[in-house]
Amino acid sequence: MPIVLEQNTFARIMRAVGAVERNAALRMEVPQFIESPIYLKNLETTIIPAYGIVQVNGCVEEVAGGKTYLQVKRPFDFDSTQSILVVNGPREIEAEGFGVAQKGPVFRIKTNGTTLATDDRIGATLSSYLASLGAVFRVLGDDDIDTNIVQAVVDSTPCMGESISSIVSGSIGNVYMRKPTSGGWSTDTSKQYTAYNDTPTDIAGSKRLILFPVDGRFVAVEVC
Repeated sequence: MPIVLEQNTFARIMRAVGAVERNAALRMEVPQFIESPIYLKNLETTIIPAYGIVQVNGCVEEVAGGKTYLQVKRPFDFDSTQSILVVNGPREIEAEGFGVAQKGPVFRIKTNGTTLATDDRIGATLSSYLASLGAVFRVLGDDDIDTNIVQAVVDSTPCMGESISSIVSGSIGNVYMRKPTSGGWSTDTSKQYTAYNDTPTDIAGSKRLILFPVDGRFVAVEVC
C-alpha cells in the first residue's frame, strides 16, 4: 500500500535530507590532520620523572619502523652537541625506554621544591631532571596535578640583573633579577640566580647586568 505524505511533511523531509547531504560533503572537504607525538628515547640508566626537564642529545629516524624520536639525557651533558631542553609528558620514562614530550606552549614542569612565584624564571638543574631558578622558562603559576608542579612557558628574552659579588671572567656567580617598575627597574633580592661571565673581564659586585639566556643558562654582561 503506497504511503501518502502531505505536501508540508514531504517538504520538511527533503530539507532535512538536503541538510544531511550538505554537512556530509562539507566534512569530506575539510582535511583531518592528526598531529604526531614527539617521541623521546631515554639514554640514561635512570628514570625520567613525569614533567621532568631533559636535554636533547640527537634525533633518530628508524627506517624499518618509520618512527622518529629524540634521544634525551639528564641535563647538563656538556659533551653533547646540542643544548636544547624539552619537557617530558605525564608519564615517567624507564631507563633506555620511550616516552612522549609536551608540545606547549604551556608546559607542566616538575621543580626541585624551590618556592616559586608567577614571573620567576626557571630552567634545568645540573645532574637533575627537576627545574630550579634559571633559564629558559617563565612561571605562570602552580599546578595542582601533583606536588612541585608549575605551569610555565618558554621565555628566551634577556632580562636585567645585578651581581651580588664579583664574577671572575670565565666563571659563574650569583645574581639578582631586576624587575620592571613604573619608573624603570628595581632589584628583587628575594631570589638568587646563577649566571656565567663569558666576557674577557671580571664583573665586580653590585653591578647592573643584562642576563642573556644562552644554551639553557644565563650569561651575564655588565651594563657600562
